[in-house]
Amino acid sequence: MKNAHRRITHRRVHVEEKASATTATPAEEDALPINDYESEIVENIRNHQVLIITGETGSGKSTQLPQILWRNKYTRSLLFTASLLKEGAVAVSQPRRVAAINLARRVSEELNCAFGEEVGYTIR
Repeated sequence: MKNAHRRITHRRVHVEEKASATTATPAEEDALPINDYESEIVENIRNHQVLIITGETGSGKSTQLPQILWRNKYTRSLLFTASLLKEGAVAVSQPRRVAAINLARRVSEELNCAFGEEVGYTIR
């Protein structure tokens, strides 16, 4: 019996930077470059098993991508950790403890949800 191999489809989306600011206030979040790519990102998630999203610092990858996935029903909760991964969870990895905490707080504020319930973090 031959091994059945499933072809993994993939796509890369590069987010072009619009502004030079590296952070945005909640009022400016719609101006972040990644928001211009929401429909393209969602379409590519539907059509490919792997999606690599690249973009400059400040383009909204860490703060807005989890929210795009949440708005489009790809998750029931946002968990910023690999160890808490479960079906329907979005994990965002950050290189530093403070960055992980601040990112989780920021996303929970933008989603108007209690910190630690829908959006949280863990440190390994």
